[in-house]
Amino acid sequence: MAGCPEIARVTAAPLPEFLTERLFEPLGMVDTGFRTACGQT
Repeated sequence: MAGCPEIARVTAAPLPEFLTERLFEPLGMVDTGFRTACGQT
């Protein structure tokens, strides 16, 4: 995924963590997750 390094650099958080905190949890999506190879950086 092309945006992974940029999001991690700007937010100081890996993409999966960013999506969980900023998207999934605020929407009440407690059973939703996201994984990508970028999350390993």
